[in-house]
Amino acid sequence: LVNNPAGLADVQGLRFKLPRVLGGVGTEMVDKVEEFEDLLNATDESRQLELLKSFVPYKTGSEFNMVPVMSFVVPNFGVGIFAGGLVFPKIYRKTSPQLKLDGFTDVAPSIGYGRFFNIFGQDIALGASAKYVLRTRYKVEMSTSELIDAVNSTGQFVDLNEFSQTTVAFDIGMLGKWQNEKIDARYGVSIRNIGAKME
Repeated sequence: LVNNPAGLADVQGLRFKLPRVLGGVGTEMVDKVEEFEDLLNATDESRQLELLKSFVPYKTGSEFNMVPVMSFVVPNFGVGIFAGGLVFPKIYRKTSPQLKLDGFTDVAPSIGYGRFFNIFGQDIALGASAKYVLRTRYKVEMSTSELIDAVNSTGQFVDLNEFSQTTVAFDIGMLGKWQNEKIDARYGVSIRNIGAKME
């Protein structure tokens, strides 16, 4: 249902899945772990400012996915809800470090159908799915003083600029089997997010 809806044709019995969380962070973030710890542990603001300047330029990204939040699949048919997001923090301006953070989260209920067809004497699975995508975009900008207040937990909660978008998208896919005396393999192709219009 997620990667290729044609796979619904090969489902045996009922399947119910609960959340599975996947995530990743950029190498820049991993490389700066010790510096982040030093910044959080520093008690002198001049030292904190010095550490903030050492981050410039800093740009990275992180990603998370819940694949699925929940899904219910029976032979040929499936429904599910999927979620994910990306975050891109950036620290710039050496003389007075600023933070800019852009990101988004997606929540997408999905429904799909797949079945086998006999094409030129071979059983080929074809499938299609439709999903309604709700995307919430986030944007945060912080000055040097706001960053130091955030590190010291003394400032107001930063203003979070956000707006939402919605779209409907479609996935289609095909799966086939390549079998002989020595090989038992599968091949397939999918085209995802057909018709999606979103920033």
